[in-house]
Amino acid sequence: MKKKIWSALLGIAVLGGLWGMTNTAQAATPYKTVKLNWYIETTLLRSVNAQKSINIWNRAHTKKLGNLKTYPNVTWTSTARLHLKHGNTYSWYYRVDGQIGHNQIKQGYVWHGFMEEGLANDMLTRRYTGLWLFKRNADYNKYVKLSPSQGTTRAILKLFPNSPLTLDLSQIAIIKDGRYSSDDIVLPVMHPKTANYQKLKTFPTITKYLKKSRNQPTATRIKQVKKLLAAEGYGAAKRKSLKNYQVGLEIIDHSSTNKYHDYNGYAFVVAQLK
Repeated sequence: MKKKIWSALLGIAVLGGLWGMTNTAQAATPYKTVKLNWYIETTLLRSVNAQKSINIWNRAHTKKLGNLKTYPNVTWTSTARLHLKHGNTYSWYYRVDGQIGHNQIKQGYVWHGFMEEGLANDMLTRRYTGLWLFKRNADYNKYVKLSPSQGTTRAILKLFPNSPLTLDLSQIAIIKDGRYSSDDIVLPVMHPKTANYQKLKTFPTITKYLKKSRNQPTATRIKQVKKLLAAEGYGAAKRKSLKNYQVGLEIIDHSSTNKYHDYNGYAFVVAQLK
């Protein structure tokens, strides 16, 4: 299933024959490969500093294939790490691929210290990025803030002025009360930290309504969501008074302009952090 999801969501081809490496001056002699470690799962990476000049090298570290600074908004996929030796120095490099244009893939090697696990703006601003792809709470919040499909999510969060959205609780929401149009978009592998929460509250009447009302305007939906929250004992005063509570929420609406890939999904809980 994961291979199918990666193909559908990332659109990144299986690696070809270009290779690349660090940000030092071009080496006079090739680097020697000590070890190549393949990952069981593909890792998503971004530059630690999108404004910094960071070279992408070939495998021998003798040719520059590009620079990360040229692609500040690209999320890079990595399927392996390479351990290299040059003289008496040993270093780890990520083998990376990045989609830099329509049907254009940049491939190579980058020193591991110049990259970090996380998503860049190409995935944080798209209509749909699956919850299971996020590793950082800040990335998920940025996606909700920037994605054109997240208007209803943003409106619901405003109803809980003192309760932040968190990635951990959103993953828990999928398990507790998730309603999805396809198994392909449910988090394939997750280990939510349920032990960190207490007084967890699900809202099945709201997730059912959101699924039913997906073609209605956001304002209309929020008006009804307020009524449903009040009926559950979560009126405006109650929501404002919540102390040390967090929100777990994923809304997938109009995820694609292609009707055959227009997934939908809804998960919503609140809980108190222990």
